[in-house]
Amino acid sequence: MSTAVIVWIIIAVVLIIIEACSTNMVTIWVAIGAIFAAIAAWLGVLVVAQSGVFVLVSGILLIATRPLARKMLPKTVPLNSDRVIGEPGVVTEEIEPISGTGQIKVMGQIWSAKSADGSTIPVESTVEVVEIIGNRVVVEKISKEEIENA
Repeated sequence: MSTAVIVWIIIAVVLIIIEACSTNMVTIWVAIGAIFAAIAAWLGVLVVAQSGVFVLVSGILLIATRPLARKMLPKTVPLNSDRVIGEPGVVTEEIEPISGTGQIKVMGQIWSAKSADGSTIPVESTVEVVEIIGNRVVVEKISKEEIENA
């Protein structure tokens, strides 16, 4: 077995391992391209042609099967926690950026919170959730009139 065949087989095995560790369904097509390149190397084709076979087979497989694979892969489902983004809440524990403390109640749930602009927000203030970072919501202070006008 020539060195080129061994190199292409090693590339294919590494790509298959990468595919097994991910859910992207991309490297499997490239791994198959490497297998075809290994066959070309075994047949005695020049290295430049082996590379061409690799690129051509990988590209054709990727273009032809990627849309089908996307349909078959599970879709990303938004979490229930994403529902609180854009919702108003009430500060139940003062939001203090220096100590990193603070809580709000939004949609009947208590969340750890921090202010978007790094300001202190007192208890009973009305806030709006702008994003979620980890298990903490980032909020901006809003007036009660803004809630009524929304």
